[in-house]
Amino acid sequence: MKFFIFLISIFSLSYSLPTTPNAVALTVETNPDRNASSDTLLYFYVWGLFPNPASIGSCKQLYQRKYGFAKRVVAGCIVSTKQVSIWQKHNQAVQAQLTEKWGANWEEKFKKEVADCKAVKLANRKKRGQ
Repeated sequence: MKFFIFLISIFSLSYSLPTTPNAVALTVETNPDRNASSDTLLYFYVWGLFPNPASIGSCKQLYQRKYGFAKRVVAGCIVSTKQVSIWQKHNQAVQAQLTEKWGANWEEKFKKEVADCKAVKLANRKKRGQ
């Protein structure tokens, strides 16, 4: 029974995502909680082994929202080459849009801001003796 449910879920996942290789639809959602100049959030598609979403950390999530993106898990480890190709094209389109908005070195700035945030949090924990 569990195997049957697993097969149905895999089957439904394959039909819920874009399947035309030439069609790259950006996943954009309106987010009323954001107070940035743009109220949309772009999603990078991720698949395979990935960390638990709870372990990502508040700093990374905070700055992902600032820069207007997040990551959406679209599949586990078993995916077709066609699916990967479609998701990579989608991610390239998201990357291009973020580069246009934030500049060519936005990823380095993002990583530095996340690292600085984590350093401040760690220093604050040490001051409190945790």
